[in-house]
Amino acid sequence: MSWSIWKLAYIDNDTNYYANQRVTRIKIKSWVWVNEKYIFYFLKSNIHKIIDNIWKHMIPNIKNENILNLDISLPNLDTQLKIVNFLDNLTYWITNLNKYLEIENINRSKQFKFYLDLLLNFWEDYKGQTDRQTDRQTDRQTDRQ
Repeated sequence: MSWSIWKLAYIDNDTNYYANQRVTRIKIKSWVWVNEKYIFYFLKSNIHKIIDNIWKHMIPNIKNENILNLDISLPNLDTQLKIVNFLDNLTYWITNLNKYLEIENINRSKQFKFYLDLLLNFWEDYKGQTDRQTDRQTDRQTDRQ
């Protein structure tokens, strides 16, 4: 059974979203020392620490304390921006690579099916050609008589 409870999403201020009892919004009070996307990537990379501390119910819950008690290493703002830019670019390339690989997989499947059909139908085609050659040889022999 998989739970969507452990998924994280970054939503900028211009995006509308719906929240419910299973969605926690984390809002940074002061932007002077912290880049919000840095916090997102930090939480995403440390989700296992949050999950390890949750109470295992029928439907597990992540409480605010699980996040508030997490030690966040906070480099200076310039370093945070460099990390965020690097991870944004990496995410972009991985997403595009996954799309390309899906298309490539579809094309290779079509190619495989084409050659498989070619191989499986080879005997029928070969048998048909030998039958035609035999018919021609028989016709030539009949013509000679």
